[in-house]
Amino acid sequence: MLGLFVWWAGIFLEAAILLRAIRCRIFAKYTYFYTYVSCILLVDLTRFFIFKYEAPAFRNWYWSTEFLSVAIGYGVILEILRQALAHYQGPARFGSRILWASFFAVLAYVAFKSATVTNWSAPATGAELERDLRTVQAFVLAGILILISHYRIEIGKNLKGMIVGYGAFIACSVLNLAVQAYADPPVRQFSRGVQSYSFFIPLFVWVITLWSFHPAPAVERNERLESDYETLARRTRGMLRDVRGIISGKPRK
Repeated sequence: MLGLFVWWAGIFLEAAILLRAIRCRIFAKYTYFYTYVSCILLVDLTRFFIFKYEAPAFRNWYWSTEFLSVAIGYGVILEILRQALAHYQGPARFGSRILWASFFAVLAYVAFKSATVTNWSAPATGAELERDLRTVQAFVLAGILILISHYRIEIGKNLKGMIVGYGAFIACSVLNLAVQAYADPPVRQFSRGVQSYSFFIPLFVWVITLWSFHPAPAVERNERLESDYETLARRTRGMLRDVRGIISGKPRK
């Protein structure tokens, strides 16, 4: 009964976040974020009904939808990146490319590893994939926070809520997945219980911080960020030209 209550409580909070966004007309302002919440709500609803009416199929459905949940979580990172660097299109594009490149690199790595092992299993592969993808999300989110802090970029209450809520969830997820991979069975059992409740942290944070629209404060553009990005982009292009020259046998003079 407690498990079902927790399940429905999470669904209620997700629905409340979405309904409030529709009522306040802020869904379109944070499209990636609210698309993520919509997908999570749909996943939770389908999991509940499959668990209730088709229990034997629940295990396979769970791992299929778990990958979907992790993948669409990148939408939250993209939303944070887009909003934090709204006035800096160059750095925003660069950050999104790094995010997607890391995503597909992890997919390729896990796919290759799954194809070469003899004792493949969906739960083990799913857990490894989730751990790796969540870890990448944690590093990218940490990079965004360092960027915001270093260049003193002003952000609004809504964006702070997204960062705090999703950051706390990612930290809990990575820690719990690491424990489940390496700890003893009793500790793993406790960790799974903690993991099932960890998503309440971002839901409560989002209900509070995204109850109404709070745009980022109007500030002047940080020219130092643009200058540093142009320097980085110029050096990167030069390195790529050198690499192409070496590969083609015509190094740059």
